[in-house]
Amino acid sequence: MIGFFDSGVGGLTVWREVNKRIPQFSTVYFGDNKNAPYGDLSKEEILKLTKKGVEFLWGHGASLVILACNTASAIALPYIQNNLPHGKKVLGIITPTVEVLSSLSADNIGILATIATVQSKIYEQKLAENKCLSRITAHACPSWVMLAETGQKKRATKIIASDVSRLLEKSGRPDVVLLACTHYPVFYNEVIANLPAGIKVLSQGELVADKLIEYISRHQELSFDRQGEHLFYTSGDPIAVENIAAGIIAEPIRFKKAELD
Repeated sequence: MIGFFDSGVGGLTVWREVNKRIPQFSTVYFGDNKNAPYGDLSKEEILKLTKKGVEFLWGHGASLVILACNTASAIALPYIQNNLPHGKKVLGIITPTVEVLSSLSADNIGILATIATVQSKIYEQKLAENKCLSRITAHACPSWVMLAETGQKKRATKIIASDVSRLLEKSGRPDVVLLACTHYPVFYNEVIANLPAGIKVLSQGELVADKLIEYISRHQELSFDRQGEHLFYTSGDPIAVENIAAGIIAEPIRFKKAELD
């Protein structure tokens, strides 16, 4: 199975795009809604929680796990990849995003992300390693994850307008704005509405899905269950999570309570 890990429902924006492309591949999803948002936590807490989540997915049949969370990818992925059990793979979503950003030849890139992702400077570092000469401006949006997790789209309108305005003040007019948190596509239309016309907004679901399929095709040694079974777990309240997930996935899905050690 392919596993998907996120601090909450945001990773469903990645799962959705993967499932559109390869619905026959069985998947298992775990959202750590109880401890969201990760962007406000210490590095030690992020690593501990991400490690627990990944181990939960391994225990439920996943041989390949996608950290569908920028904060976890920035903070926890290097440690986890250096301590993998035999036969297990874990991938993040920052490397494929950087590959796509580098291919755009954009002079000015704006990034909207969590506090932890912005403070890590992971995008600036990886883009520089990729020989990308773009001007990079990152702005932290600490409220957005919980607004998405609680379905407060009306309350989000003013907050999003303020954060986008602050990004524009710092960056000038970016050619592209990256939504560098998988929760943020929930507010895609609101972001577009607050940007000048012609600025490209990039969310990660589609690009990560396309890069994952490329990865699978390159690694023929990997084998996956193709029965089309899809399991969803949360550390939070399954009913509450289902209600929020319904706004992201245009079909009913059922979450089970995850019992973590």
